[in-house]
Amino acid sequence: MGESEGARRCDRPWWCSRFVRGALLLTVAGSNAQGFLMARNAASFFAATSGRHRTASAWKSLQPSATRITESRQKALSAVAVGKEIGPVYGGEKTAAEVVVVGAGVGGLATAARLAKAGCRVTVVEKNSEEDIGGRLNELVMEGGFRFDTGPSLLLLPETYRETFAELGRDSDEFFEMRRVSPTYKVYFDDGESVDLSDDEEDLRRQMDRLEDGGFDKYKAYLDGAQLNLEVGLPNFIEEKFTPGRLPEFALGALFNSPLENHYGQLSRRFDNPKMRALLSFQDLYVGLSPYNAPAVFSLLQAIELRDGVYYPTGGFARVGEALGTVCRDLGVKFRFDSPVSEVSVVGEGGRVNSKGVVLASGELLEADAVVCNADLPYAEKALLPDSVSRSFENSEYSTSVIAFYLCSNRRWPQLSHHTVFLSTDWKASWDSAFGKLPGGELGESFNFYAAAPARTDPSVCPEGSDAIMVLVPCPSIPDDYTGKIDDGGSGNDTREGGGPDREDWVRRAREGVIREMEASAGMEGFGDSIVGEEVYAPWNWRDRYNLRRGAVFGLSHGLNQLSLLRPGPQHPTVNGLWFCGASSRPGNGVPLVLIGAKQVAANVLKVVEGGNT
Repeated sequence: MGESEGARRCDRPWWCSRFVRGALLLTVAGSNAQGFLMARNAASFFAATSGRHRTASAWKSLQPSATRITESRQKALSAVAVGKEIGPVYGGEKTAAEVVVVGAGVGGLATAARLAKAGCRVTVVEKNSEEDIGGRLNELVMEGGFRFDTGPSLLLLPETYRETFAELGRDSDEFFEMRRVSPTYKVYFDDGESVDLSDDEEDLRRQMDRLEDGGFDKYKAYLDGAQLNLEVGLPNFIEEKFTPGRLPEFALGALFNSPLENHYGQLSRRFDNPKMRALLSFQDLYVGLSPYNAPAVFSLLQAIELRDGVYYPTGGFARVGEALGTVCRDLGVKFRFDSPVSEVSVVGEGGRVNSKGVVLASGELLEADAVVCNADLPYAEKALLPDSVSRSFENSEYSTSVIAFYLCSNRRWPQLSHHTVFLSTDWKASWDSAFGKLPGGELGESFNFYAAAPARTDPSVCPEGSDAIMVLVPCPSIPDDYTGKIDDGGSGNDTREGGGPDREDWVRRAREGVIREMEASAGMEGFGDSIVGEEVYAPWNWRDRYNLRRGAVFGLSHGLNQLSLLRPGPQHPTVNGLWFCGASSRPGNGVPLVLIGAKQVAANVLKVVEGGNT
């Protein structure tokens, strides 16, 4: 695993130099809320460029076919909508504003519920069916009683969930229990070595000191820095509470710890063994980055997981989406399912224009005082807004996609924990594979992947003695116009729309690699033969089912030029009355951040509709 120093670094523009990074952070530490607002407005200005292209044609092959609704899910979905007169969340008079929310994902539902509780008349329009409420917080149930989460599988920052439901007048415990998962992860390397990232400090010390002299003490020191990043980053740059707290300490430490350098570079200065670096950086994928271009400040992910813990909602993440849907209904929110939106209707010319509602594919206009778009922001700008006001995200940086395998095994595999990660010892090449940097953009032979086997925490996901295993293989995102069709007339030339590598072959190669590594690295002999049912979601499925630009499942990536105040803000810069929530807008992707963003969007919408101005 020897690597050159050059492989540990990424090319960075001048504004990422250590001196400039330190000065930037000291400036941030001494600034006030007004300074942040000025920076936000500047970011919105520079992001406001025009451009629009026609939407991609949907490729229908390989669409998941085994999704069906469970009895408990049907019960939740058929709950009777009851409008209640409940006081506003944010104070002030109840408002009668009409709001249309586009998309019944977690961000759309949380925003709709907050606005309805404040007195708005809210309608949620969703292109998919009622069983898809919650968006990617969904499930797949297969023959024989195997159940899978099809979206998120790690519940982080549980207090964010509790706070959301509490501010809506409910208790999350009414709907699901959040159980802590232990060990947090089991990690297998492809040379057969394994590590349990557990709560048992003595066991962890033994394992890390085996990997590297003083490994555990270095790990503890690293987590102390990660904790500081979390305690400063979460309230100030994510929740936008602008509490000074430990900002000066953070800024001073930044001069030495360089939280804006690439994560792998920082880890390389702390740890000698590449395996230690790998253990503490694979989570960068959650923000759509590799350790070679992720800012080191994302060590806060390790502080969340390895100190605060990873949790699981009993019954699966679909229960979270259902619960938010139930709360919405109880607050009087109306739903229009199977109702795709064809455009956001705007009036006015030049400068700022006004949104007056949305037009459905059927041609029906739903007028509104405000529109909140929970559809993927780059998709919405391209497909739902006119050329004159839409922003172009053609040159933006997108996260990876994933190939997801949902595997029904007739055996229970003790080698797997609830969360298991398989890491390549060819670390750089494995990340190049995920981001399409190998020759020809191919999926490499060496790749990292993640397996979720929740039966260890929730036995209801599969029959006793069996396993329901979701495997996620990171892979490059795809062109918007990729169809997967090959018609070379026998010439051997790739004439597919969108061109590029044989992405259908990615699925075959990924499946073979997963089974090979699980059998060899984890000692799961016979795993391939134990599979009695399976489904696959490929990048084009994510793109077409959820309108995700380029099939990028984590939305826009979180590189320095798309981070915090430089990420697209919640309010459209040129369309009055149009807001965005979800993974590609601020504060970012992941259920907790989307819930935080929903709170911010709802507060901003209410300020406008109650104040009568934009």
